[in-house]
Amino acid sequence: VYTLRTIVVKPTSGVTITNVKLYGVDAMRNLVVNDTDIEETTTDHTTINATGSTGNWSAEYDIPSTSDITFSPTLKSNLSANNAYIYRVDVTYTYTPITTYNNSFNISDFNYATNRNANSGLNRSLCGFDFVFSGGDALKYNGGGKLTFRTRNTSQNGSVAISTTNEAKIFSASFTFDKDMTGYYTATDGDGNVLDSSVDGNVVTVTSAQGVSKVVFTKVNVTGTEKDNETEFALSAISLTTDREMPTDKVTPELTSFKSSAITVDLDGGKVDNPLTTNPPSFAVTYNSSNTDVATVNAQTGVVDLVAAGETTITAEYGGGTYYNAAASTSYTLTVTATPATPCLEISS
Repeated sequence: VYTLRTIVVKPTSGVTITNVKLYGVDAMRNLVVNDTDIEETTTDHTTINATGSTGNWSAEYDIPSTSDITFSPTLKSNLSANNAYIYRVDVTYTYTPITTYNNSFNISDFNYATNRNANSGLNRSLCGFDFVFSGGDALKYNGGGKLTFRTRNTSQNGSVAISTTNEAKIFSASFTFDKDMTGYYTATDGDGNVLDSSVDGNVVTVTSAQGVSKVVFTKVNVTGTEKDNETEFALSAISLTTDREMPTDKVTPELTSFKSSAITVDLDGGKVDNPLTTNPPSFAVTYNSSNTDVATVNAQTGVVDLVAAGETTITAEYGGGTYYNAAASTSYTLTVTATPATPCLEISS
């Protein structure tokens, strides 16, 4: 076809291209391969034959490659486009089947504390993958095992970047939402190149024929349509297909410490402000009070309610889960004091 200006040969997983040969009619001014003019750099190629006269021509690229090869022929300036064209492409390759492995992650098993956004530290390193979440309030965990993606303004969108830590390649990544995501997302590799993707109901699947070490999935805002920029999409699961088996070792979280090891507050109007530091951050733990006659504590949030004067121990603990071992508990001592009432009558002898 005379209008043809670029040919891209894309090897799929397991394919190594060993040779590509193009055939054309009437001479081309040059033939650029991956931004290299092969007529001017013949020493970089085994066999080149791109004649400078009219008639049939051929050009051969003979370097093994597992990456895309781009051919961009252009016409000699004195020829008519109607008379010059490429009519055939021969590709020689080897194929070695690749064994792939499936890796599934439920958001509920990431063990997030409730009411945390991307700035609070939702990032996780699990089973050979780094999950990096960004977007501030555009990406938030409100509980229920789902991360909520929404558009807060025209410049802030929630995103997740997934990278392998052991040189494995990701061939597909599936994201399960609570509704159809068509038109609401972009998917790229680590260099910003757009990846192939499709939507089947509430599942978005991103694919790479050659495999990539990083997938970036971003919720985007939609303008000028019936779609509301504030529409929320709840992500509940991520599935990844790789070319090597990923480690299954569990992570042992650290409940580092409370801000203070001991606190004294007054029963009348006193408040307990003693946040817990965890590694990884935004990690859900269970709280309990050793003496509920003195103070009770919300098991999920750690918020303390004072009951009476006395002393109690507030403890944070985690018993283990799908990706995490049990953590060593940590605690602080809470002393509640009561101010004696001022007497309104004094009798003396």
